[in-house]
Amino acid sequence: MLRGRDQIRLPPQIELLIALRYLCENGIPAQQIPEFNNLLPGRTYMIYDFEVKNVPVQWWMTEETMTLTVISQNYDAINQITNLMHDLFRRYDESANDINKYLNNESDFIFHHITIDSILSPEPFNSEGDYQMASVTFTYNYSRKIGSNGRF
Repeated sequence: MLRGRDQIRLPPQIELLIALRYLCENGIPAQQIPEFNNLLPGRTYMIYDFEVKNVPVQWWMTEETMTLTVISQNYDAINQITNLMHDLFRRYDESANDINKYLNNESDFIFHHITIDSILSPEPFNSEGDYQMASVTFTYNYSRKIGSNGRF
């Protein structure tokens, strides 16, 4: 993706963040349905699932686990995307700092760490339309900005 008048190439990690932010703002599907295969013939797309963990002793912190599943007919495209997510999210505190820098104080959320739980390699073709799937599961902690009254 090229940005600005000088056509500066952004690092792949930032490219993925931009893509994930776009998908979150415009809706990432939560499940695979056959209509996606018809609406997006031959295209690679992602679906998501997430789980909110227990409220820890530090009540201001939230921990969640997210699974992003990449669906495609192209094995190489799946591997490229999962490898990019691996590079982006494996650096714990530094991965969280990258996201915070990208959000540039435009968000009420502050990410503290991100870690990869698992990456499942592409499964054999087993769904309608010969699509393959691979999943990346990661856990992240974040807090929200608190006002002067101690509320979110």
